[in-house]
Amino acid sequence: MMTKAFWAIVCMFAIAAAAYAYVVYWTNPRPLPEVVACTQALPNAKDIGISFDITNGKEVTAKFGQSITPGSRRAEDAVAILDAMSRCVTAVRGATFAVERGSAIVSEEAPIGALASIWQADQSGAVAIFSLNSEGDRRPLNNLRIGPDAGPKSDILSRWCASNRACVQCKETRLSPNLVSFNISLKPDAKIKEVPMAKQPWPIPAPGSKPSDWNLVDASGRRTIYQCVNDAG
Repeated sequence: MMTKAFWAIVCMFAIAAAAYAYVVYWTNPRPLPEVVACTQALPNAKDIGISFDITNGKEVTAKFGQSITPGSRRAEDAVAILDAMSRCVTAVRGATFAVERGSAIVSEEAPIGALASIWQADQSGAVAIFSLNSEGDRRPLNNLRIGPDAGPKSDILSRWCASNRACVQCKETRLSPNLVSFNISLKPDAKIKEVPMAKQPWPIPAPGSKPSDWNLVDASGRRTIYQCVNDAG
């Protein structure tokens, strides 16, 4: 016959199991159906090294398991996929989207100086440091075009250095297992040109304000950027 002590032990185990299940459910809730739908609606991203983790049921993080092949359109494909995922996820109430630490999305063309400033403050993945041969290098070097691209920051800068090798020199130094420094300088014989950015117009700087080195906007809101002639043609 089952004793009262036996049933007491069974009840204790049942209560403990229920409590454990409750904790697991609330600490690892099931992904919101809308968030799951976002991941299922997008093209398969495995061939370009992207996977998505969902935590707390609504926090989506993009991870890059492999480098995106340089010299192909895969980087642009990655930007399109990540942009679509971001739009889909953030449309779900309470849901968030981000890329793993050390990675980034450059969704459209940007002056490299702007990214260098942001990444210098973040100190993960990679940082870019500019070496000026003369003060005249400051404007073109800060405003050389980068993007669109996506992936580990070190991969983004490596691809950028390769595609602009006719105009810049890049020296890579590993500062830690998770941080690479790119020292970038303009070649003395670099052929570059200043062109309007694709997106126009831009906010007009306030009178008397000092714009950033990478924010070339005139009084009409026209913003420009530099490109390597040997690379862009």
